[in-house]
Amino acid sequence: ETLAHTSLHQLEGSTRFGRMVRDVLRWTSEKDIEQCVGLVRSRYATPDYSRALANMGFSLVSLLKNKGDFESSVLTVASCGYDASRNGAWVGAIAGGLVGAEKLPDKWRNPVGDTLKLGTALKDFPSNGTFATLAEETCRLGMEIASVFETRVEFDQVPSKITVLDHNPMFIRV
Repeated sequence: ETLAHTSLHQLEGSTRFGRMVRDVLRWTSEKDIEQCVGLVRSRYATPDYSRALANMGFSLVSLLKNKGDFESSVLTVASCGYDASRNGAWVGAIAGGLVGAEKLPDKWRNPVGDTLKLGTALKDFPSNGTFATLAEETCRLGMEIASVFETRVEFDQVPSKITVLDHNPMFIRV
């Protein structure tokens, strides 16, 4: 929730995306999951299932109402329909990132393992072929982006080998 509120400072207030985020934040503080999903569907969904606003709305509802719980968040967003596989993947990545791989349920982690095969489009991406390395590099890049854009976001519990530019301090703890 803190991250969603913090990100609003980077959004234009009058954009449809900014309005959707504000709506979801308000709805999730006042209503249950089913009501929130219904409001996202009625306000932002279109016949095109790939519509970003509806999918992002479903994803935010799932993360916020389930307090970032990995399994509940993934199952909730998958049950919303629309672009359920993509939504489940990114909600799982966020919820998993919040708790860390070691706290993910074995039934979700074990079938995947830690081996990663990069597609040809990512041939120059620095990786030793593990999800752990990919996660570390993604974290480092996220920190770099937050630093460059002066988002004032501080990342907690970052492994010491992941470094960010020293000249852009970050202040708000997420």
